[in-house]
Amino acid sequence: MRNILLFIIFITLLLVIGGVFINYVRESETTSIPQELLVAPEKIEYYWSETCPHCANVEEFMQGWESKEKIQMDKFEVNESVDNAQKFIARGTYCKIPRSKLGVPLLITPEGKCLTGDEPIIEYFKNLEL
Repeated sequence: MRNILLFIIFITLLLVIGGVFINYVRESETTSIPQELLVAPEKIEYYWSETCPHCANVEEFMQGWESKEKIQMDKFEVNESVDNAQKFIARGTYCKIPRSKLGVPLLITPEGKCLTGDEPIIEYFKNLEL
């Protein structure tokens, strides 16, 4: 009986310590992100990758889109730049996208909308009133 009680106490301690550790890791991830990345951008931000077929679809649309010159957009290639990759991860936090589900293409609007995937991004551009 005494061994069972010690085992239960040991497991409880492990769970409490694990919970504190997980909470610490989550807090440290968000506190290291610059505050300007935790609010909507001033202009459209587009995160993409050279190796992404969905990004290629967005690029193909943009090349033929007549209104592309009328929008202000910052583009960030995430595979070639550590800074862009870190910014991409921070924007994923802003968008409340878990890291395990974060992927390109990602578009963030000045209104705070977060769009992932080629079809939603292309639809967003098609529906812009310029």
